[in-house]
Amino acid sequence: MRFEWKVLLSGLALVGIACVIFLAPEIRAQQQMIYPTPRSCSTFLRSYSPQRVLDSFESIGDGSSLMGGNVQSAGFRFITNKREITPGFALQNTRRSQLMDALNDDILAQLPADGVSVLSQSGDSQSGFHYSYRIGQTTGTVSLSPLRPRAGIHRNTPLPDGIEDVTFTITVVEKWFPGTPGPAEGTHALLFP
Repeated sequence: MRFEWKVLLSGLALVGIACVIFLAPEIRAQQQMIYPTPRSCSTFLRSYSPQRVLDSFESIGDGSSLMGGNVQSAGFRFITNKREITPGFALQNTRRSQLMDALNDDILAQLPADGVSVLSQSGDSQSGFHYSYRIGQTTGTVSLSPLRPRAGIHRNTPLPDGIEDVTFTITVVEKWFPGTPGPAEGTHALLFP
């Protein structure tokens, strides 16, 4: 009978040790996970809207529609925040480049107004624009896609000649680090959003 208790206690001890070995890393990982909070995304990500620019270019007076969404993801070293804005509206086709240049100017004006340091910018009105920025514990990118036809619009009356339904997408991706990101973290986050 004594032998059975020793075997049973030894078996329980082995099960306990196995649980500690396999569960401890998982428990530690959960404790190290960084979760999104209101301060883990910039004012620019939360509030930027191209509506003012769109209103000055909208061609037939029926307004524009803004669609999009926000996503926040927890992580081990940083939090990822993403926002997409996809408006749809009617535009005089001779004003395509003017609209893209106005959106570029608007984004470049709004980033510093929200306290952001623009690190790089590239692109043109035909291929779209791309910006990289940093503010405090956050590195981010903004991508402005080129204009494209907006599919799936059914109108009671056709658009006048020279006016077309168009759309584009503005994508803002940010990585928030719990401490100020070092040069390697910031560069990695900008190159691989």
